[in-house]
Amino acid sequence: MEKLNRKYGLEHGSIPDRVFDYPVRVAQFGTGVLLRGLVDLIFQQAVDHGLYQGRIAMIKSTSPDTGPFREQDNIYTVVVAGLDAQQNPLVSSHLITCIDRVISATEEESELKTLFTNTDLEIVVSNVTEIGLDYREEAFSVPLPASYPGKLTALLYHRFKTFKGDPSKGLSIIPTELLSDNGKILKERVFRHAGFNHLETEFLQWLEEACDFCDSLVDRIVPGKLKPGNGFITLPYEDALAVQTEPYCLWAIQGNASTIKRLPFAGKIEGLVVSHSIQSFREQKLRLLNGGHTALSPIAFQAGCQTVGQMMDHPLIAASLEVLGEKEILPTLTGLAPDAREFFLQMKTRWRNPYIVHELKTILAQSTTKMQARNGDTFIRYFQTRGALPEMLCFGLAAFLYLFRPHRMEEGLYFAPGSHGEDFEVRDQKAALLFEHWQPYYRNQEKMEDTVPLLLSDPHLFEHPFARLPGLADKITALMLAFRKTSVPDQLSQLLNSVPQHA
Repeated sequence: MEKLNRKYGLEHGSIPDRVFDYPVRVAQFGTGVLLRGLVDLIFQQAVDHGLYQGRIAMIKSTSPDTGPFREQDNIYTVVVAGLDAQQNPLVSSHLITCIDRVISATEEESELKTLFTNTDLEIVVSNVTEIGLDYREEAFSVPLPASYPGKLTALLYHRFKTFKGDPSKGLSIIPTELLSDNGKILKERVFRHAGFNHLETEFLQWLEEACDFCDSLVDRIVPGKLKPGNGFITLPYEDALAVQTEPYCLWAIQGNASTIKRLPFAGKIEGLVVSHSIQSFREQKLRLLNGGHTALSPIAFQAGCQTVGQMMDHPLIAASLEVLGEKEILPTLTGLAPDAREFFLQMKTRWRNPYIVHELKTILAQSTTKMQARNGDTFIRYFQTRGALPEMLCFGLAAFLYLFRPHRMEEGLYFAPGSHGEDFEVRDQKAALLFEHWQPYYRNQEKMEDTVPLLLSDPHLFEHPFARLPGLADKITALMLAFRKTSVPDQLSQLLNSVPQHA
């Protein structure tokens, strides 16, 4: 089988030769599957539809090895696989030809500096993980700073000096890391680096006036590289870089007139939105999709499910999702996310995608933080409007605390009693604190009625004020005592039988 590359594409008529002559307009920090399966595909679709004449230079920072990209002339395939609105299979493949080159951030710094003095450059995109946006003091010298915010500051300063502060040479800087206000966070880091290195006031003014740091939100499940033999598609060539993704796609960017000018295809390519506010998109994703995952995954896991697909096939969990979404989350999004109901319907189809294996253990990791960030505001909004606690969210919180009750520690890892005979590894940055809280219970020095209120009132565990809502500690304690007496699935069945299915 032939290997996918430029020669293959030209010979088989799948790639028009002109696309290789477009100028580089985008610098992309990151070569991971999320960028390749979402951001790069959006740019590619704009090129394919004649809406954009630009190419992307990728910057690889995790290792200097750019060989796999070079061997394929930076061309790869995105396979989109999922279900349509009628639950029918929806599968397609797309060639990504808009990647001009891949630059090693550690081995090719001179090329990186040259990229930032390119007059055609307009946009900087990144996905360097949330930790990658952390600040650390770094003096500007040779080589470039190691951190992404430090490196970006140095490169922007190099551009500023090269073009003598020309305001027309500003850039739109769009981070896609999974942090709220990621554009604001990155901007603060850049200004902080500039201050630490005593860069001139004119540079700070240029950053403020000529560059726009845009908050952005990405929403697409990209499981990773396409695995040969998946059964739903066979590529007619060898592609070591092929990635698989779902049909749903959203890249929402909070931008201004400059951002729109640099993304002329905004609003013309499905999934790309540029708006003065992306708060509604953030709310519906955080509360429904992320919050739903976090509330239901500990319930489903203790009901014997291992994946989101299995969770959706479980009648009790599927019914729980309806109660959670329709009765508890959607009512709290009124006025905040006008398209939330449509998003919820799409979300249920996405969760049933048979081509994606999304493990519950992955979702369960860091649940202490996730429960607060994703569901804390929903708890409070519901309580403020209804004067009561949300039943299903309380059940999910109790199921999480019941699962995350470590009783032993070995080699720095914490384990809790599992529901099916095997211990459950508590993968959480606050596992040690949870372990400390549960020790008196396991030593018969405390009852569960003592332990649970102490958990919820500990500000080192639960910073969000929802944990102190009136009646919450008593509610969660009662549920956990019931779990111990029977089981999580048994108590869920009883709850569903007592809750009307429609608000």
